Amino acid sequence: VPRVRCACGNPLSPPVALQANPKRNGQPWAAYQPSKVVAIAPSETTVDSFVIYDHQDHRWLERGRGAVPKPDKPVPPPPVTTPVPSANPPTGTATSAGPTPPATSSAPPTRKPTGPATHTPPASPSELPSEPPSETATEPYPATPTAPSSAPARTPYAPATPPPPPANPYSY
Repeated sequence: VPRVRCACGNPLSPPVALQANPKRNGQPWAAYQPSKVVAIAPSETTVDSFVIYDHQDHRWLERGRGAVPKPDKPVPPPPVTTPVPSANPPTGTATSAGPTPPATSSAPPTRKPTGPATHTPPASPSELPSEPPSETATEPYPATPTAPSSAPARTPYAPATPPPPPANPYSY
């Protein structure tokens, strides 16, 4: 469960109620959307460790909480899930004039994937979906992380060029 701290490490205070119509000034950055601003609240549960990805070394690590955590431990990458295609086509895309004949078999296909799923990231951030897809995990994370037998096969998506930083991230 992500939580936010200021740059010096202190936890942020609870959100303060704003006036009825707050005024924003300055040049907003391209991806800024006032409707997507979130307030961070304290967790109801204690988080003892965090799983992070080290982009420089291309590995997943578990890091303990606290100002002086224990050394990082290698952990296997999270499982990659691939959504199962829907048996029903999306509405409004039919091209035939007549009704669709019923399927000839009621049994599900028995073909199983032969390799890892591949994902092609969008060419630009504008092609990203406005909402993240719902994900269904096929297997839970292990209760006790174990060291991976080899380096992860793929790295998370990162844009080729990061967006420019805001002129003043503290102005609204």
